[in-house]
Amino acid sequence: AKPTATTGNALAPSTLTARE
Repeated sequence: AKPTATTGNALAPSTLTARE
């Protein structure tokens, strides 16, 4: 769950974790 792994993750670090 990196804040720079997914697009738009910077705005929603919680979302990137679920979509990772």
